[in-house]
Amino acid sequence: MLELEELLGYKIEKDNTKRMLFRDIINKYHKYKDYKDYPGRKIDYFVKLDGDIIGCIGIASPMLAISARDNFIGWGKDIRLQNLQKVANNYRFCMIERGYGGKALSLLQHRCVKDWQEKYGYRLLMLETMVEPPFTGNVYKAAGWMSVGSTKGQSFKRRASKGLLLRGSKKRAELTRQGKYEEGNYKHCGTNLIEQQVKVTPKIILLKPLHRAWKLYLNKDRT
Repeated sequence: MLELEELLGYKIEKDNTKRMLFRDIINKYHKYKDYKDYPGRKIDYFVKLDGDIIGCIGIASPMLAISARDNFIGWGKDIRLQNLQKVANNYRFCMIERGYGGKALSLLQHRCVKDWQEKYGYRLLMLETMVEPPFTGNVYKAAGWMSVGSTKGQSFKRRASKGLLLRGSKKRAELTRQGKYEEGNYKHCGTNLIEQQVKVTPKIILLKPLHRAWKLYLNKDRT
């Protein structure tokens, strides 16, 4: 029998056994993204088949703002901020055994509403996830999730933080105070900290409503 086991109490376990196992499975079997602690609200599950772990799945706080999602729901900024806590992000989905992904998502869709309500006091009305190409999210689509567009995938500049540079050599710190970041990074911090242009791949946005009247409730003004 396929089932989900919530990692209840893993934060207070002395040896963190469950959390470490969850992390190790993600790092070993996830296709393109390693384990990373996720800030905010979060519920993680093991996917089990007849008692054996065959995957990991987790939901967490949603993205603050995504144009394609917000337009699909009909959100303006004020309504979005009021109702964002009723959406959760399926931030990790990693299966060891193939062929059970759709069933695992179905179990999640039915169970997460109760668990989120009990843990955080909000009824979930929608799940979201983002899939990075070349993956297409077919397992989600087969489970009834809707593709509503893509993230913008904008580029951004990355460089060493001002705090890090100021804690370095006197000369590097002085260059930093003068606003000469590139010179300070290159000559006194190493080429790996030169300002870099980083391109972010646009990701496919998929949504799964969890209530027939999701649009009504997610657009309800509670002020």
